Amino acid sequence: MRIRFIISILYLILGIMSIYTSLIIFFIPLLTLPLVKFHLNVKLTVKYIFLDIVIGILMYLTATNIMESIIYITLIICPAYSIIKAQEKKIINYPNLTFLTGTIIWGGLLLQGEAMKYYGYSYYSEYKLLINDFFGSIGDVTYYLALEELMLSIYPSTLFMSALLLSFITMSINQKRFQNLLVKQLLAFKLSKSIILISILAIIMIFITDIKYVSEIGLNLMFIVFILFYISGIWAIISYVTKSNIPPFAKLLVVIIILLLLPVIPIFPLLYGILDTIFNFRRVELKV
Repeated sequence: MRIRFIISILYLILGIMSIYTSLIIFFIPLLTLPLVKFHLNVKLTVKYIFLDIVIGILMYLTATNIMESIIYITLIICPAYSIIKAQEKKIINYPNLTFLTGTIIWGGLLLQGEAMKYYGYSYYSEYKLLINDFFGSIGDVTYYLALEELMLSIYPSTLFMSALLLSFITMSINQKRFQNLLVKQLLAFKLSKSIILISILAIIMIFITDIKYVSEIGLNLMFIVFILFYISGIWAIISYVTKSNIPPFAKLLVVIIILLLLPVIPIFPLLYGILDTIFNFRRVELKV
């Protein structure tokens, strides 16, 4: 308990010093490492959870702004908890854990975005500026406005992509001992067929209703489904390369070329991800 208390106090000091808001967001996953390492052989019990809650409250009361405690809870404590609880199982489904942790982080990012508004800054404002800069050169005003409205509508789901990336970084850092197993499982998973039902629900929400916020929820849901199909398709394509009989260097070269080309032709991994989910071409059993 003494070591865990010291770790928690260090988290509090970092919050008071405004370190969390000063760090580039993709470095935040490094801060989950002490917690996850401590709980490798120590069960996460109520007393440790209570300690983390107390630290979060103290951070809220003593730090310069509320963002420190929000980042501490949503990007450090909650993702660490998801990994710690998974470690207690004999077999870990890493793809499932990655998506679960990503969803937790996504909720944290959305909460941060709302809290930032009180300080005159938000992820949404930065996202809007980025959209304006990217599409500002389009001459057709009507087309530009329609495209801008569409991109702004799917802001929450674009944040989901960042959350998945943060989740993957968090998993890679904390599961370094099982890195080979992590990659092996990512190359051999498929999405559950229930995602097809979610897709149908999203389509209904987009096209069958005149209520704007319902349509936007459906649009974001559909975009998230597309992201999942796309990721599934990429890993599936890479898995074929890794299982081939070509030399290791050639495999690496082919994978790099694929990763460079896929953003240019995104429809291919997307379609393959959809078809592989339905027909399970690779005959894999690990599901998310």
